Amino acid sequence: MDSDRGEDAWHWVYVKENPATYLVSDAEFALECARSAKGREDDEAATRFARVAILMYAFSLEGFINFVYEYYEVPASTWSNLSFKDKWLRAASLCLPCTGLLETEEGVVYRKGDPVESFREDAEPFVSFLELKAFRNRTVHLKPPFAMVEHDEVDAHLSREEYYPVSGLPKLLQHCSVEHAETARRIFQAMTGELDRQMKGTILKSFEAEGGAEVESICSDDEDIEWDKE
Repeated sequence: MDSDRGEDAWHWVYVKENPATYLVSDAEFALECARSAKGREDDEAATRFARVAILMYAFSLEGFINFVYEYYEVPASTWSNLSFKDKWLRAASLCLPCTGLLETEEGVVYRKGDPVESFREDAEPFVSFLELKAFRNRTVHLKPPFAMVEHDEVDAHLSREEYYPVSGLPKLLQHCSVEHAETARRIFQAMTGELDRQMKGTILKSFEAEGGAEVESICSDDEDIEWDKE
């Protein structure tokens, strides 16, 4: 908000909505539906809901990281063209400096210039995250698998199972299960939890409620106008 609104400045508030919370809620809902279907021994419904849940957790991670950059007001030119992978790798190093000095209930937890941690690309949870991202990409950019198969091997070919080596997520949509949806949930929680730790515990609070929003009001003195978060 510009400070040139003068005496009317205190009549304005800055509302920061977080639509990514709906994606997370939808992922949780789909997982609950998959669990319920499995309990009823409805295998087809369990597979369908599990497939939706896995995708929604992947989409939630995209919405989550975009919200983080927007929340910390990192210039779009700095991050909007980054790949999904690099957005996560560079989030803490690009967002924390925007705070200048970061103080929480524990006191000052970050000063500009302090070392900033990031994910290790060759370690968990990032390796599993990359596999969930690959599942998402294979689905969004779906390519029908055509193959030359011996006549007697058609049934075996159609029933083949392929999985990612670390997470165990399926490469073929027909093999999604409740267990795979649970895995996607654990990946989501591990990634968001680790980024929250890197960001000094300032991220997850914005995802505590579906449709969450923060309202920042203006406090002004004789000369300066500053944002005061309610």
